[in-house]
Amino acid sequence: RVMHEILKHTLSVTLGPTEEKEVPFRVSYEKYDQYVSSGLHHVDIAAVCHVEGDAKLLVPTVIHLKNPPVTIRVFDPIVVNKPGKANVTFTNPVSELLKDCELHVVGATLINGHLDLKVNP
Repeated sequence: RVMHEILKHTLSVTLGPTEEKEVPFRVSYEKYDQYVSSGLHHVDIAAVCHVEGDAKLLVPTVIHLKNPPVTIRVFDPIVVNKPGKANVTFTNPVSELLKDCELHVVGATLINGHLDLKVNP
């Protein structure tokens, strides 16, 4: 599996026996947005710790990305083979402008195939 480096952060920390320390860091969306697709909902992170005597310790973890809520409000009862109206609400959770957004609608026998709509900000 290919992993892309999105952040390289070096920090010197000294730990005593059984001591634990938090090392906070922030990864902006613009650093990983090109690697996120509709099928990828996680980011793999690995920390390499250099231990005395030239030993190295690799500590991997996975961060699962949360999908922002999408609200679908149907105005009238939906009937097979009849047009219906719905309102879809989505809030952009990142500080960057989202461009070229698409809404893919698939209905369990309510529509034939799927419906792709371009969404303008």
